[in-house]
Amino acid sequence: MKTTVKVKFRPSTVADSPGSIAYQIIHQRLTRTITTDYKIYPEEWDAGHFMTAGIPQNETRTKCLTAIRQKLHQDLEQLKRIILRLEHRMVEYT
Repeated sequence: MKTTVKVKFRPSTVADSPGSIAYQIIHQRLTRTITTDYKIYPEEWDAGHFMTAGIPQNETRTKCLTAIRQKLHQDLEQLKRIILRLEHRMVEYT
């Protein structure tokens, strides 16, 4: 069973507001989305690498983006461990 996890950015529908980051999990051609509480602006998103990008002029925002980047990495590692554990058991899961 092949399961993929992607990080997606959902821009806000309100102008000049930060969008949210979500995890897209695809398993057996079914897509599920896990929305996070992480908020970033469109210019802070690197779509090519599916990760936060850029270094804003504001030091507080830089620290926030660094923390979000670390949390994304930790979350992805945890999701991968869960998927590996489920696939190792060789049981069906959704």
